[in-house]
Amino acid sequence: MDYDIAVIGAGASGLVAAISAAREGATVCLIDRNERVGRKILATGNGRCNLANNDMNRKHFHSSAPGFVESVLENVALGGVLSFFASLGLEVASEDSRLYPRSMQAASVLDVLRHEVDRLRIAILTNVRVLSVSRSGGLFRLGLQGQETMVVGQVILATGGKAAPKLGTSGDGYALAAALGHDIVEPIPALVGLRLLSPHLKGLAGLRIQASVGIPELGTQQSGEVLFADYGVSGIPVFDLSAAAAAALRNNRPMHLIISIMPDTPEELHERLEQRFALLRHKTALDVLIGLLPKQLGPALLKDAGFSSLNKSASQVTKQELSSLAGLLHAWSFAILDHNGWVQAQTTAGGVDLKQVFPADMQSKICPGLYFSGEILDVHGDCGGYNLMWAWSSGILAGRSAAFRG
Repeated sequence: MDYDIAVIGAGASGLVAAISAAREGATVCLIDRNERVGRKILATGNGRCNLANNDMNRKHFHSSAPGFVESVLENVALGGVLSFFASLGLEVASEDSRLYPRSMQAASVLDVLRHEVDRLRIAILTNVRVLSVSRSGGLFRLGLQGQETMVVGQVILATGGKAAPKLGTSGDGYALAAALGHDIVEPIPALVGLRLLSPHLKGLAGLRIQASVGIPELGTQQSGEVLFADYGVSGIPVFDLSAAAAAALRNNRPMHLIISIMPDTPEELHERLEQRFALLRHKTALDVLIGLLPKQLGPALLKDAGFSSLNKSASQVTKQELSSLAGLLHAWSFAILDHNGWVQAQTTAGGVDLKQVFPADMQSKICPGLYFSGEILDVHGDCGGYNLMWAWSSGILAGRSAAFRG
């Protein structure tokens, strides 16, 4: 036998799984198809690595088996994750509830993980693709591209999902899991921008506004900063809705994104607009909106509200025009055409079916000695460090469990 444990995938979850297993005395080999380990860590949190969140409400995690996620996060809670990183020398700072390395550099997180991998003498194979995994006689045999077959006692699949292929993800792990008997919940992009139907997007591109967004057909709603682009919208509240939207789009379900720019009721907004247009009756309709809304919004809103002219005198604006404008400020509707796909997605919804994995130790119910961690599983989180928290928790648990079994 070459090693006690092979960890396939050297991203966030794979690195902590390997470290956790080696700390328990197991001999470990990390295998990754990329040139270097942990590439995706460097891109998280806009290069600052939002590694967790003080608000660990389970509503921020999404899967077909919420009890599974609850069990894992109780087994390796936030305190355990922070203790793990403290043992590596990483200090943490918070912004609101979000947790970052005190250096505010994602490279710090990857560096301390790599230092520990080196200290524990964990073997690393990079630029090596795992072509097959089979089990016989209580051992696993790994077919490696350009390498001899590797024989190990346990395998941890931590290959990630399909999001952000430019960072080295490929979805290879799904085929390996399926070959060992596991069902795969169809992966779809999550935390991704939405493409909308509107003639105004080019003019709105680059605009950031605080707003509520919702998809009434799905009964979902989020609030926060929305960023307009020439294709549609992005931003945290949009990202947090995107997995549900992507699932519905896969089923060709028509949907609309409702953007609420102002929280008042349409009646309250109508009264407010009447007062404003009366006060500023010497201005054009377009100029009346300056000081109330970002300048880029004015033309698009007035056109969609049916104003006969953007430059008509405020004194000539009709009650119907004001009523239409109030309605748009309360609920501006856009048809959702698509999402931005795997290239722009930050994570994956779907993956290895949780019904076939033990939450107590991350071991397969079908193939003894096979463990899973991270994004390969049918779990995804909201923006705010939740996906990395899942990677750390599930990786630590899988690594410890595989070592104890050995």
